[in-house]
Amino acid sequence: MPRRAFSPSCEGLSCATLLDCAQPAGGSVADDAGARTGRVGEAFCGRPRLHRARTGSLRHVERDKINHQAAEPQRSVDTTVVVQRLHANAVLPRKANPTDACHDLATPEQFTLAARATAVVDLGIALQLEPGWEAQVRGRSGLATRGVVVHPGTIDHLYRLPLKVIIHNLSGEEFCFEAGQRIAQLKIERVSGVEFLEGTVEATARGGLGSTGM
Repeated sequence: MPRRAFSPSCEGLSCATLLDCAQPAGGSVADDAGARTGRVGEAFCGRPRLHRARTGSLRHVERDKINHQAAEPQRSVDTTVVVQRLHANAVLPRKANPTDACHDLATPEQFTLAARATAVVDLGIALQLEPGWEAQVRGRSGLATRGVVVHPGTIDHLYRLPLKVIIHNLSGEEFCFEAGQRIAQLKIERVSGVEFLEGTVEATARGGLGSTGM
């Protein structure tokens, strides 16, 4: 039976690598009995090597494809909001991350909010929502932890005046905002169709304020 001679440099190498080092002593790979018997160290080592290389490449491509899809999720558009700039430095609503729920709102001008004061900040933009949609103005947690909170607001579909934010400084120090700084968030939501029906309200065992404890 033909045997394969291996050079000393092949010691310790893997089965797939050993095939490259092997020099046939007689006969071809197809004629070698090792190819039929599947003995390790003979021709059988080379055949799955090619198969493993192809399989590895396919797995590599599939893994990259999955990672690419995870990094760039499919984006869908449910509604379109028209934004008009009313100030030269106005910043359009934008998300910090593509998958965030809200769009950030920024002030176009620098201003200082005195301690325990309230200000109405003109954002320098106007919105046009599609029918059946509304916009909710929300605060930012980073500012709230410092005592600066935004009064929640609702923007209806027919409101087309400049967008403004009511902001309160509940801290004991003045707070300075830079032009372009984010001061609030905008959440776009569907408007639910609701009907109010006059009638008798059914009583339950649930109590009022503080009935479930602190």
